[in-house]
Amino acid sequence: MDNSTLFDPEDDGRGVGTELQISPAMAASPFDALRQVDEEGEFWSGRDVMPHLDYEQWRRFVDSIERAMAALRNSGEIVQDHIAASGKITKNARGHRRILDDFRLSRHGAFLVAMNGDPRKPAIANAQAYFAQQTRKQELAEQALADAIDAPPSADLVNLRDVRALKQFHEMFGAALARIDEQAEQIQREQTGRMIEAAGRQAAEEEIAIIGPKAAAADHHRAADGLMTLSDFANKLNAWSVQNLGIKIKHKDVFDFLGEIGFICRGNTVRNNRPKSFATDRDFIREKETEYEDKNGVLRISYSSRLTPPGDGWAWDRAVTRLNDFGSLRKPMDGVA
Repeated sequence: MDNSTLFDPEDDGRGVGTELQISPAMAASPFDALRQVDEEGEFWSGRDVMPHLDYEQWRRFVDSIERAMAALRNSGEIVQDHIAASGKITKNARGHRRILDDFRLSRHGAFLVAMNGDPRKPAIANAQAYFAQQTRKQELAEQALADAIDAPPSADLVNLRDVRALKQFHEMFGAALARIDEQAEQIQREQTGRMIEAAGRQAAEEEIAIIGPKAAAADHHRAADGLMTLSDFANKLNAWSVQNLGIKIKHKDVFDFLGEIGFICRGNTVRNNRPKSFATDRDFIREKETEYEDKNGVLRISYSSRLTPPGDGWAWDRAVTRLNDFGSLRKPMDGVA
């Protein structure tokens, strides 16, 4: 079949099918090449889609996935129908199996993920353009369907197979046009959020200037480049506290404090000590992946949190202030100034 034309899938060649022209960019779209079909229908693998949206880190791609899932929930749709968690089995160079987190995306789900990415990236802009062309195809289909229904009876009237094909096309992309306005509003909200965040950073800098005398002894700790483990941060803070205040600090108290200020998850959860969105969105914490083999020879991945230099400084200032004011990292009791 010529990739430049879309025909009624039920056309057996005896009738004249209605044709919709597809641009060369549409025919060459990587989304068409990545499309998979199984007993449940068509879908796209998030791991396959990620590089075509110019994401280098899975964590950053998951942020767009979560925003797309939020858009589905807010519009009253069933999230699992469009974005469902799954696993992708691969092999490394040594031939060991490796199980990676993945997402099964419907066409609409892939569309929302693209719309929730950064439109300044050429790859994401191309993906958004792809779905914009799909929307145009929908408009043409709607017009053709309306013309077929409103036309008077005639021997030249489009056959029923053509009408069914156009109706199916209408149902497939029926939500796309409404989503464009919704995603444009969301992009505007995100831009406003970035402006508010910039104002928040300025307020934080002013706060640091006020508490500077209390944290002056810790300034040299922020000069190092690279990432720092949470345990190293706890050791560093304990050494400073013993030297300057004569107070020993337990690792658990440091980790609980990092949880309190929004850096990591704490408690009886599978995400214990893993970063919170507050910290990752501000690049205060990055997550490092480490591969290891389990007892069955399956290659798995463990995650550990690392403080960036800005995150180290931000947490350090607040920890030193808490220690100077209360002699402990534990959260002050209600009513304590």
